[in-house]
Amino acid sequence: MSLASFQYPSLRKSGLVFMTLALFSIAGGHWALLQGVAWANMICEYSTQESFQSAVQKTFSGKYRCPLCQKISIEKQKEKKAEGISEQTNKKNKGILEKIVSLQIFFPKKFSYPKVIDSNYSGPIMRPPSPYPR
Repeated sequence: MSLASFQYPSLRKSGLVFMTLALFSIAGGHWALLQGVAWANMICEYSTQESFQSAVQKTFSGKYRCPLCQKISIEKQKEKKAEGISEQTNKKNKGILEKIVSLQIFFPKKFSYPKVIDSNYSGPIMRPPSPYPR
């Protein structure tokens, strides 16, 4: 362990919290959390007017979407479009990298791996000294 983990345990804990939140956000967890809140609100709202079972069916049928559900789906589509743009940029960058490699700017023209000693070597074998060192 490093010295910093002993001196600053709160720093390590906060770093883990921030890393977890970042991974949660990257994985799209914020949309799942918002969608869960929207569904809970819809169930509460519909259950005041009808039975609980019909409220749950109405919530998850997809026919009766609340404004929050509509906004979430719109924002998810915007994210997918932005990802598509970044994928196009990555394809362009990949083409540039292929051109650089084909020009062999960074790599030598002739390359060979170092020779490996044959595993069937039958040369002299040195015996350990006798008596054995202590």
